Amino acid sequence: MKNLFKILIRSFAYAQDDGKRKTMQFGQRFKEVRKQCGYTQKQIADLLKIEQSNISDWENDVSRPEYENLIALAEIYGETLESLLGIEL
Repeated sequence: MKNLFKILIRSFAYAQDDGKRKTMQFGQRFKEVRKQCGYTQKQIADLLKIEQSNISDWENDVSRPEYENLIALAEIYGETLESLLGIEL
């Protein structure tokens, strides 16, 4: 299962834009969903038992969540992984 999520993240790390590859920005989507659900970064960090700075890093595309945290975020927000990542299948 771990490999499945690594493949998922890697395969959606790029989006096609007029034939050019560009890095997809997940951070903005993470921030939008968090705010829509009425959570602060600190509240999410407390729920995940991590530092608030990790949430900030994810939302600013400095780093990406581990797959366990990605799954937890989707559950907290009531989203599918695809929806959380802004992926349309």
